[in-house]
Amino acid sequence: MMNADKQIPEEFMEMYSAAHNALKEDAGIQQVLAVMDANGKIHTAALHHITEGSHEEEESFLNHLEKLGVLSKIVQILCMWQGGTLDIPSNDFRENLRRKNSDYQEIRILLCGRDSDFVKQLGAISR
Repeated sequence: MMNADKQIPEEFMEMYSAAHNALKEDAGIQQVLAVMDANGKIHTAALHHITEGSHEEEESFLNHLEKLGVLSKIVQILCMWQGGTLDIPSNDFRENLRRKNSDYQEIRILLCGRDSDFVKQLGAISR
C-alpha cells in the first residue's frame, strides 16, 4: 500500500499510518478519514458505505468531533481509499465542515501526487 518511492510529509506520517493500519484491519472499509486537532490528537473514521453515496458515517464522525469539542480545532485532514490512494473528502463532508469550522480555509490536507504527496489548504480546493 505504501509506495516506498513517494515521500509522505513528516507532519502527516502519524495520520497516514493510522489510516493505513485501519484499512489493513478491516477489508470492508472503503475509505478512512483521519483528522488532527490543534493538540496533535488524531481522530479517525472508517467509512464502509461511501461508494454507495451514503454520507451518514461522515456526518456521524463530524457529530462525534463536535461532541468532543475538537471540530472547530481541526488543523489537518487525510482521506485514504482502500487501495491506499489519497483523495479529498466528499463535497458533503467538506461543506458540513466548512459550516462548522470557521478556520476551514486554513485546514491542511494531504493529497496524492505523481512522485510525492503534497499538502494543500482546503480553502484552495474548489467545490
